[in-house]
Amino acid sequence: MIYPTISEYLESIKSAEENFNELTHLRPVLDSDGNPVMSSGNFAVVFKMTDGTKFYAIKCFTKEQAGRAEAYKLIEKELEKVESTYIVKLKYLEKELYVDTRQTDETEFPVLQMDWVDGKPMDAFIQENIEDKHFSILLPYNFSKLAQWLFKQPFAHSDLKPDNILVRFDGSITLVDYDGMFVPAMEGQPARELGTPEYRHPERTIDEFDAHIDDYALCLLLLYVKTAFLNPKYQTIDSFLALLNDLILHPNLQNLEPEDINQLMSNPDFVKLYGLFLNVYIHRNLQGFPVKCLELDGSQNSPNYHELFSKALHSDGEACYELGQYYEKEEDYAESLKWYEKAAQLGHPKATCGICRSRYKNPQKTKKEIFEEFVNAAKLGSPMAKCRLGNMYSKGFGYFSKNLAESFRYYREAAEQGYASAQYHLGLCYEYGWGLEYGRNVKNETRAVEWWRKAAEQGHAGAQYMLGNSYWSSSFARDMKLEAERYRKAAEQGDANAQYHLGICYSLGIGVSGSVSLAVEWYRKAAKQGHAGAQYNLGWCYEKGRDVAKNETLAAEWYRKAAEQGNAYAQCELSECYKKGKGVDKNEALATEWGRRASENFCRRKGPQEIVDTKNIPREHYENGSKKLLAIEWYRRAAEQNYAKAQYMLGVCYEEGIGVDKDEALAADWYRKAVENLCKAAEYGNVQVQYMLGICYDDGKGVATDEKLAAEWYRKAAEQGDANAQFVLGVCYEYGSITINRNQTFAAEWYRKAARQGHADAQFRMGEYGDAWHAANWYFSAAEQGHTDAQLKIAECYEVGKNGFGRDYSQALAWRHIAAVNFRRAAEQGDANAQYNLGICYSLGIGVSKDDALAAEWCRRAAEQGNCVAQNKMGERYASNDVAKNEVPAVEWYRRAAEQGNCVAQEHLGRCYRMGIGVSKDERFAVEWYRRAAEQGYAYAQSILGYCYQHGIGVPKDERLGQMWISRAYRRGSTRHVEYIPGLCGFYRRSFWKRILCRVT
Repeated sequence: MIYPTISEYLESIKSAEENFNELTHLRPVLDSDGNPVMSSGNFAVVFKMTDGTKFYAIKCFTKEQAGRAEAYKLIEKELEKVESTYIVKLKYLEKELYVDTRQTDETEFPVLQMDWVDGKPMDAFIQENIEDKHFSILLPYNFSKLAQWLFKQPFAHSDLKPDNILVRFDGSITLVDYDGMFVPAMEGQPARELGTPEYRHPERTIDEFDAHIDDYALCLLLLYVKTAFLNPKYQTIDSFLALLNDLILHPNLQNLEPEDINQLMSNPDFVKLYGLFLNVYIHRNLQGFPVKCLELDGSQNSPNYHELFSKALHSDGEACYELGQYYEKEEDYAESLKWYEKAAQLGHPKATCGICRSRYKNPQKTKKEIFEEFVNAAKLGSPMAKCRLGNMYSKGFGYFSKNLAESFRYYREAAEQGYASAQYHLGLCYEYGWGLEYGRNVKNETRAVEWWRKAAEQGHAGAQYMLGNSYWSSSFARDMKLEAERYRKAAEQGDANAQYHLGICYSLGIGVSGSVSLAVEWYRKAAKQGHAGAQYNLGWCYEKGRDVAKNETLAAEWYRKAAEQGNAYAQCELSECYKKGKGVDKNEALATEWGRRASENFCRRKGPQEIVDTKNIPREHYENGSKKLLAIEWYRRAAEQNYAKAQYMLGVCYEEGIGVDKDEALAADWYRKAVENLCKAAEYGNVQVQYMLGICYDDGKGVATDEKLAAEWYRKAAEQGDANAQFVLGVCYEYGSITINRNQTFAAEWYRKAARQGHADAQFRMGEYGDAWHAANWYFSAAEQGHTDAQLKIAECYEVGKNGFGRDYSQALAWRHIAAVNFRRAAEQGDANAQYNLGICYSLGIGVSKDDALAAEWCRRAAEQGNCVAQNKMGERYASNDVAKNEVPAVEWYRRAAEQGNCVAQEHLGRCYRMGIGVSKDERFAVEWYRRAAEQGYAYAQSILGYCYQHGIGVPKDERLGQMWISRAYRRGSTRHVEYIPGLCGFYRRSFWKRILCRVT
């Protein structure tokens, strides 16, 4: 068949509506000169067309190709099943376009309709972006993904080359020009074309036509993309093909620079792809190779990075911020500053902090220049600059020393301007006494809480966490009833703000008996006066049916009133109402508008905060747990902002049922979220986060227990100076762990580092390690911080006159009394550990008069709060004659402690089942509990378990397992049943420490 010329097609396309058969709705897209946009190749010309909403490519053929119509029908059918951005759908239309041509008597010609791809040929895109580090990472990754995808398909393109690979502005890739494509329906047919010579295997013939004909081109082009960005000398496809020719096809190394070859060969991805190309060159295809052979291995090829970059190019503020974090971690502060600034322009609330950090760390600026920038900004009234100056003075900044007074001054100025981060830091100053005010130390816990509350109400996650800690800890003794009474007096005089807060008091049971109906009543009074927070809460009550009849119409109305005053949460709820038609007619436009307003408010961190939904909080917590409820509320707010420490604390609350119903699934979920965010923060060197991550791996919170990873994170934090991590490492070296052998020298060194920072537990351990004079100093240092073990140790030293203490019974008695007072103070505020220790004091007469009844009472209180040691002790009391002997409750207390993992209680419970004490005799259950205790390293249980195996008690008789468990017990210092291990009696006579040292070394 003879086809029209390009100019004849051009004239026909200009009047497309008259000349098309089916596609009369399409019109040509015109260039600046008024001519149709087009491009031409060897076999066809392509016009850009539009229907007013979408662009299309219309391909008109200029040369005949045998079997084209049949082939395109098969290709069209195959691609209908493919859903991928790598391929465009097509439609082959016979006799579709009328052309007035002089070339032939025919007037109607076929066309191929496809979606238009706005992109550039791959080689042109590479040359245009050769110095862009983002695309140097993104494009090789994207092409690798395309190669892996195409390798798995049952079809092949057949003419892969840069011109047929279009790259969009964001680095995404699409293949075009399917004239020579192979699909499974063509199996056994010869190839219609061989493809461009430079990109096909040199020995390919028309008989090679299957799904693997692209393998050679994929390997070649993937190697080209990687090479071009590694060495811009090879950015053009011609220069790369010349390199390939000199390396492989016609080896001539004299044409190559040694430093170029060394640079390329030092890159693992290049070496891998180079080897892959050699394989495909030798074997002609990659049949039998796994798809992963086309995967890049470099660490920069994290899928997360590429997703972020793609989103950032589409103006996603969160993605821009995370890219800033990525480059900050890579210590590329110019790039991190660029992305943080873009995130700030898009309204990201944390971007300004990233900008400050990047400027601060930028090695191209001196610290003096950075400092002066912030000083000038502060003079212009910038609260962010003042807060940053506060940070600089709090730590010292290179050319000037730490100055807490100046730090406090800047924080206060910024805080009084309403800057949340400064309010948070000012709270820390008041909490820890950092700075001077009117010549006095600023330590003032009440003022700290006031500033944290202001920051928390603006959504500052750190402040919400600290406020939660204040309510959580027993040190903040706020009179809730007095505060509720003050609100009541003002509310009864018509103060809307007091009415709103009194409603919250009734909702959460703060200082009053919890009553949702009274909460609603006070919300209504405040809402009628125009209080936005009350209007939002009242709307929420109507939506949920909280002590009012459920009414979505009224809910939407109250949400609207609050939303119109700028309440972000009400705006968010109103958006949902319009989106789902709840109480209003469904309206997508209004839903979008209110959602946009809410988003802007959240980004600015403005507007009152809503109360948490307390419908799941047990009623018994309203009276006695108001502090815990407030703590949980603030933890929840911080946790919902991905504040990892707060997420961890919520996990604790749900795991232990503190202020909420016990829920292990929710606990696990919050722990998991905490670990995810801790991992991100830990990678940036946050020392406190590294320590918390160590705890998570140690305790299996949110991740599988992994002592090796726990030790690694502890060490990282300790090496950066974290006292808690240093102390934990000291414990690991003192007692040994799976990954750390016992080493008393290292233990003492880590204890000393933590002790010098004022860590009371470490100071106590240094007292155990030090000589007489040093021991006394360390004990006193710990004791002055309220460390009860140190206080009791000092009493012991005074009593017997050791470690440099003269014998003094009155001093011994005084220190025991101090320890007992500390135990009582904490015990009366609900601390289960202190309650147990106070019970021990009463039991032994330590610092108090001996009183078995009070000892039993405090032990019971601790046990009922879940203290497993106290629970085991209660079991022992019931099993002995300490109280009226009763074996049934003894077993129950043992069981409670055993289920929490207390190995002593597990052994006791095993004995009960073995002997039939308080339960039906069951030797299988006995062995199971012995096993649980033994697996925790409890030597006594290990020896009994070994005895059971050797005598077939509750388990099949097994001498080997029996000897193994008794041997383990022996190595831990237990001699029970040692006679059952042949040849150990002589070894047993060695000293305990020699055995331990032998085992460690």
